[in-house]
Amino acid sequence: KSTLLNPSSIVTNTAGGSGGHWLAVRGVSNVFVNRVLAIRCAGDGFNIASYNYGSGAISPNNMMWTDVQALGNAGSGFDLSGGDQDFHKLTAGYNHLSGFIVSSGGTSFTGCRAWNNESNGYYIGVHHVMMIGADAYDNSGAGFFITSGAYGIELRGVQATRNGVDTGLTAGQRSGVFIGTSNQIVISGMFIDDAVYGPETQQYGIYNNS
Repeated sequence: KSTLLNPSSIVTNTAGGSGGHWLAVRGVSNVFVNRVLAIRCAGDGFNIASYNYGSGAISPNNMMWTDVQALGNAGSGFDLSGGDQDFHKLTAGYNHLSGFIVSSGGTSFTGCRAWNNESNGYYIGVHHVMMIGADAYDNSGAGFFITSGAYGIELRGVQATRNGVDTGLTAGQRSGVFIGTSNQIVISGMFIDDAVYGPETQQYGIYNNS
């Protein structure tokens, strides 16, 4: 079954229902979200996860979201898992954790933006993710943090500037792009600052921890 969410409005969730997330998607597919702003929620702004209805976990798939924003939430802006997702013009800013936690393989991000989040801009922990024209700036950790073992990651035409403002992290973890012991990473047409703004921001443009 397909679901369309298009309230074109500001929504909040300061209580603990659904984990405090504004939208919690569990084990369903074909959810379309357009023109929604989740702000100051007690958990994540948007949280997608699998669910066991009694016969094994069902993964959420085939999401198509556009022009969706998550601002000032107590968790991450977007915590996304599943597969075959298509996200366009998502914005995550001033969230307490990462702007985006990406555990959804076979997923494309186009024109997305992560800024002023208290952890990483994008935390990528899965295979086969493409980001085109995505921005990450002024985040406390790395702009793009690619975990160990992730592969098939493509960053094309993206920008990473002034990240790594948390000086309690290692220099590598405060980079524009942090790459764990990953492989098959494609980076092209990218603008990345390298310690341009002084020691209080990202020390490496790209840091390969392999």
